[in-house]
Amino acid sequence: MLQVLLPAEFRDDHWRLVLAWLHRGHEFNQTSWTQALDAFDLLKNAALLTSTGLIPFPVVYRQQVDDRYADAFIARLYAIEPAALARESVMAWSEVARRLEADLLAAGLVRHDSLFHLRQSKIVLAGEDKIIVSLKLE
Repeated sequence: MLQVLLPAEFRDDHWRLVLAWLHRGHEFNQTSWTQALDAFDLLKNAALLTSTGLIPFPVVYRQQVDDRYADAFIARLYAIEPAALARESVMAWSEVARRLEADLLAAGLVRHDSLFHLRQSKIVLAGEDKIIVSLKLE
């Protein structure tokens, strides 16, 4: 069982923005980016409850994204010729996204069907300052 603990302020519109960013963030305009950044800021107060304990979302993000991909991704972007930046940056983004999904699966933090479960089968329990989303990923 995996539980995702979200701040009470994190609503469905924030969730939709995060999912949209995962699938087509490279197409976001300035307004969409601003809204997505607001959603990501709220995730600073999220956490994952796994069979091994509670992991704050910023720790998951740092370990699974920043530490593994940020430096190489930025270096790759800097190496791209300006004329090819739009095309090749999307390819670089896609490669990182595919590798990240595999890493999260290997770490036991998500399963292939977890996004379906999160959208379709969430059980929301409201607390004072958190919403607990229980995902049965058995």
